[in-house]
Amino acid sequence: MYFSHRLLFFVLLFCSVPALSQEKGANDKLVSKATTAFALAFRNADSALMIAGEVLREAEKQDHKEAVAGAYNTIGWAFRHKGNLDSSLAYLEKALQGYRDLQSDRDIIRISINLGEVLTQKSHYAQALQHLLEGDSLSVLISDIPLQTDISRQLAIVYRESGDTRRASRYFQQALDGFEQQQDYFRYINTTVSLSILYRKMELPDSSLAVLERGLQLAQQNNGSPYQVAMIHENMGETYFSTGQFSDALLYFQKAYQTFQRINNQADLAYEALSIGKTLMELHRYRAAETYLLQSYGISQDLKATNYQLDAATILARLYERTGDWKNAHSYLQTHNILKDSLNLAAQLARTAELKERYESEKKGQEIALLKTQQELTQSKAKRASLLQYVFILLFVAAAAIAWLLAYRIRMKRKIEQMKEQERVTHELEDERIVNQFAISLYGRNTVEDILWDIANNCILLLYFEDCVVYRTDEERKVLVQTAAAGPKKIGEKRLVFNPIEIPFGKGIVGTVAVTGKPEIIADAGKDERYIVDDAARTSEITVPIFINGKVFGIIDSENTRKNFYTERHIALLQKISAVCAERLAKLLAEEKLRDAIARDLHDEMGSTLTSIHILSKLAMTQEARESRSYLGKIKEYAGSMMENMSDIVWAINPQHDTVERLLLRMKEFSVELLEPAGITCHFETAQLHDIPGLKPEERKFLYLIFKEALNNIVKYSSAAVVTVMIDRRENSLRMTITDNGAGFDPATVNRGNGLKNMETRARAIGGTLHIASKPGEGTVVTLEKRITS
Repeated sequence: MYFSHRLLFFVLLFCSVPALSQEKGANDKLVSKATTAFALAFRNADSALMIAGEVLREAEKQDHKEAVAGAYNTIGWAFRHKGNLDSSLAYLEKALQGYRDLQSDRDIIRISINLGEVLTQKSHYAQALQHLLEGDSLSVLISDIPLQTDISRQLAIVYRESGDTRRASRYFQQALDGFEQQQDYFRYINTTVSLSILYRKMELPDSSLAVLERGLQLAQQNNGSPYQVAMIHENMGETYFSTGQFSDALLYFQKAYQTFQRINNQADLAYEALSIGKTLMELHRYRAAETYLLQSYGISQDLKATNYQLDAATILARLYERTGDWKNAHSYLQTHNILKDSLNLAAQLARTAELKERYESEKKGQEIALLKTQQELTQSKAKRASLLQYVFILLFVAAAAIAWLLAYRIRMKRKIEQMKEQERVTHELEDERIVNQFAISLYGRNTVEDILWDIANNCILLLYFEDCVVYRTDEERKVLVQTAAAGPKKIGEKRLVFNPIEIPFGKGIVGTVAVTGKPEIIADAGKDERYIVDDAARTSEITVPIFINGKVFGIIDSENTRKNFYTERHIALLQKISAVCAERLAKLLAEEKLRDAIARDLHDEMGSTLTSIHILSKLAMTQEARESRSYLGKIKEYAGSMMENMSDIVWAINPQHDTVERLLLRMKEFSVELLEPAGITCHFETAQLHDIPGLKPEERKFLYLIFKEALNNIVKYSSAAVVTVMIDRRENSLRMTITDNGAGFDPATVNRGNGLKNMETRARAIGGTLHIASKPGEGTVVTLEKRITS
């Protein structure tokens, strides 16, 4: 049943009429304007919405209830053509209430038909049938044959979808006969399409093709609309598909797709992409099939067309199963199950079956009662008492119906709330799947550039954006640089950005977000003075910052040709994606920083020493033996120093030494090697170090080098006998205190050589403070205090 939902979608777009009372408003300009806007809704829904909005505002000022109801009806119908069915239902319900207040029976019937069509499209058959029953009862009372014919056509569609082919055939035939008698060929053509769908359900493909060919002939003779012709082509494709003639099916599906694309009907385009995708899959053209199916899934998701989204997910799961992509197959199968549960089609069909049986029996009873009443009125108009009694019965039934409708409205409100919650859960699961796919895609990305290009590409593939550009901040020049792109800004398959631009901090929308750190959605960029045109002017824009260590590292920016394309859901998704990618970027940047530090250390510590060894070795080779021994001694000394420095560097970058305990062990080993030969006793004391988090390589290295420098100074200058090293924790700080009982010095007069300067520089580099307290004859105390970071 992959495409059962689509059988509902061909509701007769021009069969419904504006539902504005012609008798009351024939000369009313506002009513006439709303009627014109209703007729415009199919060709240009946005223009219809604009005109109807103007009518609504003016009608509310004048308290013109008929024009207000007409404007609501037009707005609801325009939203239906835009594919926004929830908004369509909301405004049509307002229109229905307005006409009920006006007691305009014909307009109530027309709105009931419109509601029935929209609800049928959403697979809410029971609700659709309820509105159609109300319209049918009123049409019998006022003897309006055209409206009865239109209701017969819509009832046939509901019965067809609920599986009652016998009654569906009967009502379709009634509709065709009625439209032919009225010479309404437009509705007649549309009804032939609906009948062809029934014939396919009954496995009568030849009958289906015959009725479609009749409809196509009438459309050509009577200047049928492009939409009608496209729907005929689509159903020809469906009929050929049902008989396994996939090449013929593909030809007609493509014709319909081109028409819907040309008239920009997104809902029909979503279904046509689905039809082409399923046909290409049967023809084993899997790559092309995947492209169309993903397009259908994306459009359906944007339009919240759960029926089409369910069908697309089902076919995608089968496609990935055929191609061996089990991961995607499982993912879309899960999506299928969630969407299927949200539709609750079984309950809908059961409720529809119950209502239709009640309707048929009630209708027969109504017909008998009406015939009897007419006979009585014909026999004697003087029987006013019987007439009054009949009126009272009708009033009682109306009151009961109103009470039922109120209770039904409460139940529907609860149902809508439940569906919204199910939709929210579905979106959360889909968002989690997208974020996980972003995270998985990061595996194997070993450079910052890799990750930025991966972000841009995945925004196109997974979020269905038209374009995406990733900027990276240049703190020195205070500009944002376009670093990666996907869509129009990317040059072919290469990692090159077309005509890359730079945006100063604070300029444009991107520059503003870089300064504020707050994401932005621009619904209409043309109205935002900050908007900067890049490769082409687009309508809407979304901009989200990437934070690393509390600073804006880069910007994810996307533009779209459609107004109001981006939503708060897009912002939430991009912020999650930004956080996942920022974590990976931070690690890579830390690794780059560590590599730079190692290179710098090797250059600083080893470069000059190796140069000295090289010079001394040449001198040793050219001098006599006695002088050579002096040079060799210096070479040995330099080599030993270099080995010690190399050992310090290797120890500092080894992650196994990140704990304070490892740092203490290294310090103790060094103090023994340095102080014992000098005859100096060393005591180590520690306190409250058990819950201190691991140290970063740079922190551990500089703490150790400051400790080494302090001990070397003690050996060289202090003449001390005892050294005490105290390492403890004071609230949120780690403190190291090195005390000796040596000669001391006057800090104000002492020459601060490279040793003391290096200690102070290293303390600042790790966010610490160094304090040296000394007096001549009273020894020296070196204190390093550093804030603990998690």
